[in-house]
Amino acid sequence: MTKSSSRVYIGMHGSPTHLDHQRIVAALLDNTYKQVSVVLTGKRQDKPDYCAPAHRVAMAQLTFSPVWLSQFKGKCELDTRDVFNANTPTIELLESEQTAHPGKEIIFVVGMDLVSSRQEY
Repeated sequence: MTKSSSRVYIGMHGSPTHLDHQRIVAALLDNTYKQVSVVLTGKRQDKPDYCAPAHRVAMAQLTFSPVWLSQFKGKCELDTRDVFNANTPTIELLESEQTAHPGKEIIFVVGMDLVSSRQEY
């Protein structure tokens, strides 16, 4: 499967979003992935003390502003479908996206806080 036929999803809580998130998106798009969706997670019991959903959306909209996104000509989107609701399990999101985009390779990018056992994450 070629990179141009792949769809990349970056799941994040976004509390806060920051410039490294921008750099990750830019690197993925610079490597010819056709579409990158930044997916803000819904409410998570493992992160109860993080800021309110409306504040996470506002931070993400500043980090991934329309001006910043315009350089990618519609190849990147901010997905807030879950942010005010319970978190959709990743497998359900990926199955839904595979159904919506048959034949496309689905790539899901996660942060170190999900794969590291370090206490500070």
